[in-house]
Amino acid sequence: MDRKKIIAITVLVVVLIAAVGGGLWWYGGQSGGSKPAANIGNTNSNQQGDAADGTVTPVAPVTVTAETSATRLARLFTERFGTFSTDEGFAGIVELAPLLTDSFSSWATGTYLPQLRTTYKDGFASEITRVLSAHLVQEGDNKATVRLSIQRTIVVGSDAAKVENATVRVDLVRQGDNWLVDGFFDETK
Repeated sequence: MDRKKIIAITVLVVVLIAAVGGGLWWYGGQSGGSKPAANIGNTNSNQQGDAADGTVTPVAPVTVTAETSATRLARLFTERFGTFSTDEGFAGIVELAPLLTDSFSSWATGTYLPQLRTTYKDGFASEITRVLSAHLVQEGDNKATVRLSIQRTIVVGSDAAKVENATVRVDLVRQGDNWLVDGFFDETK
């Protein structure tokens, strides 16, 4: 391509980006942008549920406690760690590394993944894990334990899916402001 065509294409791309950005800015301004949530369903309401006196009561911000944070991480981790497929090369498990302590990460990549690859080396296999419930059973200054009820759906080759219920335990440690997974134990086996 000659220099004039390159300049023309560059100008066209810049104009398109500016138009899209301007449109998004204008639309964001027209829709009022982000506004704080409000609760208008107070006790002085009419039949439609609007505030009769026109007042708006702001909603209190959600406070995330250490308990909530630890339980959420345990749920997220359990579903991701227990969901894999040979077609994707167990990539979901590898992607969890930032949520793991160094020692647990070493076990997961050095022992658990090679074990999975050996177990499921002949053909297709997948496992999908859903967390049914999670309960914080112990929390200290820098440690927490969460017990979870899970349901696994396992498919190997062309066999019918097999569904199992299990109870697992996730041990967490706090490093700085973050919880990290330090252990995963199937309490059913």
